[in-house]
Amino acid sequence: MKLSFQCVGNHGSNRGLGYILTALSRSFSALWAFFAVGSTLSGLLFLTGAALAQTSPAQKVCEEREIADICFAAGMEYILGMRGEMNEALGTELLVKACNLDAPKGCKVAGDQFLHGRGVAKDKNRAAELYIAACDLGDAESCSLAKSAAAAGSEVGASPVPVAELEAKACELGEAEKCRSAADAFYDGKGIAQDRVRAVSLYSLGCKYGDAESCFEAGIQYLAGENVGADHALSAELLEQGCKLGDGPSCFEVGVQYNLSSGIPKDERVALEFFFQACEHYDGRGCFHVGSAYSQGEIVATDKKKSLEYMEKGCERWSANACFFAGLGYRQGEVVNEDEDRAQEFFLRGCEIDPDFGMNCQMVEQ
Repeated sequence: MKLSFQCVGNHGSNRGLGYILTALSRSFSALWAFFAVGSTLSGLLFLTGAALAQTSPAQKVCEEREIADICFAAGMEYILGMRGEMNEALGTELLVKACNLDAPKGCKVAGDQFLHGRGVAKDKNRAAELYIAACDLGDAESCSLAKSAAAAGSEVGASPVPVAELEAKACELGEAEKCRSAADAFYDGKGIAQDRVRAVSLYSLGCKYGDAESCFEAGIQYLAGENVGADHALSAELLEQGCKLGDGPSCFEVGVQYNLSSGIPKDERVALEFFFQACEHYDGRGCFHVGSAYSQGEIVATDKKKSLEYMEKGCERWSANACFFAGLGYRQGEVVNEDEDRAQEFFLRGCEIDPDFGMNCQMVEQ
């Protein structure tokens, strides 16, 4: 991407120590990057007590040989006043040149200049364009900066790249927190053309980078096989990862797969372990299945008291089925003393959670 340069004014006068210190402070990250390429500039930037030539050696090499790192370093010389003066307009021009030579740090710092109007006219859309260039060149932070700059500049023009695309790029560069929001946008077609295959790919990346909810979304997609080919083994793998990361619905869904032998070997004991974890991670459906296991006594020894405890816990965690059996437990009084008022509390809660599960509603004030 070739980026043109526009500036206003020439800030070439010596502005004193205070101004230089301010500039150094606000450009610390850029100064660090400048020194990171110091080896490339050996001999060019050695400063003596004598006055230097008007055109810096780095600038001359940049213009003659078009070496990206040297163009970046030359730009930083002028922005930071390292030649005894500051010239942010010229410095920004050299940074844009570095950007055009595929130096992501040149794009990023030039974007900062346009975002804040340092030596150039403030232009948030132009800043977004430069950040996008840095993002495309592999700088993950710039993908997020591009999104913010584009949003800030939306008053004077649309973002040159959809926000979802920027977030997807950041995700692909390793920013896990961007994966799910980008995937959601592609899945629903919000602000970008709907692409559910891309969405599943982004959910899978988010899972790989440690986002539990992305594991769930990707796992469900491979289980259903509607937007991508069904792959129950991969689905179970993604859901197990989501469960390990603390996502209750992931634990529950993989438990169901083991319980029903859905593309993986049936193992009711493993299923029960996942239901237990689902309950611990606040998915009431898992609590209901654990309570049912203690009531039936087929996988674990019968324990009516534990069964009721898990049904109560499941009701608290939004399982209408669990509410129904907790209510029955207090109405029948087999494990605890009969308590119709307590039973009604469970039936009423179950009716509120899921009015379509009519058994709870029928039991209210029966």
